[in-house]
Amino acid sequence: MIMKTKKYLLAGALILSLSSPALAQSDSYKAALNPIISAIEAAPNDVNAGKNLIKDYLKTYKKDEQALTALGNVYLAQRNFTEAMKIANSIVSNKKMNGTLGYLLLGDIVA
Repeated sequence: MIMKTKKYLLAGALILSLSSPALAQSDSYKAALNPIISAIEAAPNDVNAGKNLIKDYLKTYKKDEQALTALGNVYLAQRNFTEAMKIANSIVSNKKMNGTLGYLLLGDIVA
């Protein structure tokens, strides 16, 4: 009985340790957005504000629908509707992504 419990406890710990890196990646895009937000807020009228940061962000998270939507929401908060629209359309047109977050972003832009 004790051996069975230890076996299941060990299996549960192993599964939990394997899923931890996948969960940690989902919050990493939020931390990567902070410098972009700071750069855009520092120069709100400058089109090239944070250009290199945004380029690196897009390169890193080009396959993550949530990360791209978060960047679109940053553009939307800064009232940069054209860039937000580009992000939303790229999410919707990408066949590998679900597209629902892109449609939500498009709805927020139009509203």
